Amino acid sequence: MDQKRKFRNQKKDRFHRFVTSTMNTMDISRMTCCSILLLTITVDPVYLCPEKCSCAYRDNRTYRVDCSYEGITHVPTDIRSYKGLKVILMNNNNISALENGQFNGLHVLNYLDLSYNHLEELSSEMFIGMLNLKTLKLNYNRMYMGHIYENAFRFLENVQVFEMYGIYNGVYFEDVSYPVSVLYLKKLTTLKLDGQNNGSFDEEFTQLKNLHNLSLSGMNGYCTINRIRKNHFVNFPYLVKLNLSLCKINSIDVGAFSKLEKLEDLNLSFNHHLEMTGVKNATVNLKKTNIKTLKLENIHRNYQLIINKDAFTELKNTNLEKLYLDKNDIARIEKDVIYTLPNTMKFLSVRDNKFSNGKFIKELNQLENLETFDCSFQLQSHLSHGEGSPLISLFLQNIVSEKKDEQLKLPPKLRHIYASHMKLNYPVIPSLGFYNNCLETLDLSTNGFESFGGEWKGLHSLKLLNLSSNKLSFIHPDSFIDMKNVSVLPLNDNNIGKTIAEDTQFKIFSSQVNLQYLDLSHNEIKELPKFIFSNLGSLEQLILKDNVLTALDFHLQGLYKIKFIDFQNNSIFEFSDIQRNMLSKLFKTNNLTINLENNKIKCDCQNPDLLKWFSENYIHFVNFYSYKCKFENGSYVFLTRASELFSQLSNSCKSLQYTLYSLIGSVLFTLFLSMIAIIYYNKHKVKHLISFFSRHVQPYDVLEHDGDSVDNNVYLSYSDRSSEVVSRVEEHLEKNDISCFGKHKIEFGEPEVPGLTAGLRQSGCIVCFLTQDYLQDGFCVQEFRYGVHKGYETGRQIIILVLLEDIDNKNLLIQNEEFYRYVFKNTPYIPRSGEDLLSYIEKQVRLIQRL
Repeated sequence: MDQKRKFRNQKKDRFHRFVTSTMNTMDISRMTCCSILLLTITVDPVYLCPEKCSCAYRDNRTYRVDCSYEGITHVPTDIRSYKGLKVILMNNNNISALENGQFNGLHVLNYLDLSYNHLEELSSEMFIGMLNLKTLKLNYNRMYMGHIYENAFRFLENVQVFEMYGIYNGVYFEDVSYPVSVLYLKKLTTLKLDGQNNGSFDEEFTQLKNLHNLSLSGMNGYCTINRIRKNHFVNFPYLVKLNLSLCKINSIDVGAFSKLEKLEDLNLSFNHHLEMTGVKNATVNLKKTNIKTLKLENIHRNYQLIINKDAFTELKNTNLEKLYLDKNDIARIEKDVIYTLPNTMKFLSVRDNKFSNGKFIKELNQLENLETFDCSFQLQSHLSHGEGSPLISLFLQNIVSEKKDEQLKLPPKLRHIYASHMKLNYPVIPSLGFYNNCLETLDLSTNGFESFGGEWKGLHSLKLLNLSSNKLSFIHPDSFIDMKNVSVLPLNDNNIGKTIAEDTQFKIFSSQVNLQYLDLSHNEIKELPKFIFSNLGSLEQLILKDNVLTALDFHLQGLYKIKFIDFQNNSIFEFSDIQRNMLSKLFKTNNLTINLENNKIKCDCQNPDLLKWFSENYIHFVNFYSYKCKFENGSYVFLTRASELFSQLSNSCKSLQYTLYSLIGSVLFTLFLSMIAIIYYNKHKVKHLISFFSRHVQPYDVLEHDGDSVDNNVYLSYSDRSSEVVSRVEEHLEKNDISCFGKHKIEFGEPEVPGLTAGLRQSGCIVCFLTQDYLQDGFCVQEFRYGVHKGYETGRQIIILVLLEDIDNKNLLIQNEEFYRYVFKNTPYIPRSGEDLLSYIEKQVRLIQRL
């Protein structure tokens, strides 16, 4: 962005110098002609940006201007010169007024945000010329409804989303009407305003036939609607979604929402004094609507709530699919309440309550279409018995049931159960059987379970079982034997290290043939049985961080799809020859990545080949630049110098060997002389001379440098999407006698990894063409890492970054942390044109070659 601003300033300077020189050299008549000409010329705003703002560009035009949080007091005067603008962000500033026609001429502008400013009024001419505006946000300004001209929005006929909440002028005005000026917004679909206590939507609001989403919520701005009258929203017959959360509602007239025939989503949450009486009135005749989602969170906080049978009877004949009852201090849901809910129910949430009785769970199987049940974050900290037994006691009724063979029945379509953070501290979970079900997700994390005491049968569709953050110290070997389709198994933050170490029959994970993610971190694991993971052929990620492992002592042969192993924060100090060979194969076949941060790698004469192995495979280790190696004297050296350390250690070890040999020779020679003397003085007793021999130890080989010397080659690192640009760059460079190499030059049938490695080693610099899919390509990431670490070793900057398109920084692989650290430190070049790109790369290559 700084580069673009610099370019803008340079362009303005050149323009002013041109005008000055022209005026000094031309006569009056020629100056007159020039002045007329200049009046007809407009500076092309390509790559320009208003002062204090940041801009985004598309198709060589400025399409987005962001001046938010800059403290500006007025809209930039030149804003109208950016004809290609589609988005303007002026929120969180000190703008107190808009000029009439301030944005006139911005015909493609579709998004304008002026929220959190000091605007005090809106006149009838302010928004003239904004024909294609789709979204207008005026939240949290200093006007109130009386300062908005009736025809203020008459030029905004295409606006679909309008927000104007949080409006005040020193004091909040509760009793004002809703702005009739919005009636000009004929295509309005979403309207967000403050909720006025005595405000009303008169009959003329029926003109907004496209309005589907109305929010008066205090979660956004202010809402003081104490009472919902029966005709409150009668003039919005087309509403689909209505949000009245946090509105201080005390009462609702019977059937107040029954006229909204198209209503699908009703939110009455955080009206703390509404209670169940108001809910009953609100649900009357909801069967006349198309209600699908009803949110009743935090509507009762004064005492523990008991849900009675008649609480939801009006919902029985509706099409309700989702019901939220979170944060209501519910202690009990009485018998048969579940029967009053409609069969269309797909989602039920009772999170963050105070259940002391969970019998209602036995009735959940009556909801034939229920897909998700969430009962997490209950506040019970211990188990009681009898009538007060906690939620989980009845959910897993086999635990206390005398009918050991009784199977637990779940709703036939239930796929997700969330039951975490219930603080149950239950000692033993015994064997359980589940009746025919399609359960896919079972979250029992953070519940204080201590022991998994037996097999759980019948969960054949289960894909995610979360037992993390409990107190598990024992898992029965048969616990997971009937869960063959589990693909995600978090067992982290327990204490099952001893249980796993004692599983010499390798049964705990023997059935998880479809497991893709296994987390065993923070479990005090000291060692792992050799074949503990032998059946996990589908495993892709293995997390073993925060344990006390000292070596990789399990076999990897069965992990055919493994891509990532996390050994962070262990005590691993070496890898055997067999382990290194197996990992090297996985580096090539699976592009395996390993995290060894904060371990205790040793540098001594017992494992000098380990350093050589690290130097050859460092691109497969996450954040390799932070790895350290410990010498026998207690000092540490970064493994980025692994190649150099190997040579030094090999020579040091040879010197030590020679010294040892000399010492042994001296001792043997002394013994020899002693024996000669003994033999001489006992020659009559000794008939044969005893010969001796010394062992010969083949010294370690010195590391061979196989062509790491840098020549004039340029390596082109790119994803397939950039092939066309790369071919033009290659053609240009080779015309200028600069040799290029990349994956396109590997001949058909030639092994790809060795070919790329050889090309990288023979290249003096690397050009990385960054696109979104560049980060998804494992070979591209390896090529990038090679350049980074080669720069560390040589002390030179050899990577040239070229950004061809915007890169989304979300949902990236863990091995790209190093990429972000490097890119943020070294700003990539953003080309303005094809010719500019070619000349820039050639110039940078020449500079690197001269270093």
